[in-house]
Amino acid sequence: MENSWLLLEREVAEILRCSTSTVKRLRFSGALRYLVGRPVRIWRQDLDAYLRSARRGGERNPEEKRRRAEAIKQAVRGSS
Repeated sequence: MENSWLLLEREVAEILRCSTSTVKRLRFSGALRYLVGRPVRIWRQDLDAYLRSARRGGERNPEEKRRRAEAIKQAVRGSS
């Protein structure tokens, strides 16, 4: 894959229209996969997968749906 598919945390925050702190919480909760390093980078395909799974009713597996919902709740709680 080419580097244009790698996003910085601030770019992901702009796409999601949230703060970089929320993106960090999504990463740390396991809801959003990322490449460790400085700076942290997120594959566009991983962001797309997160967005598909975060959509209401997007999961077919109830356990996965519950886990994602909990990760999102924790991220939102932390950004308040």
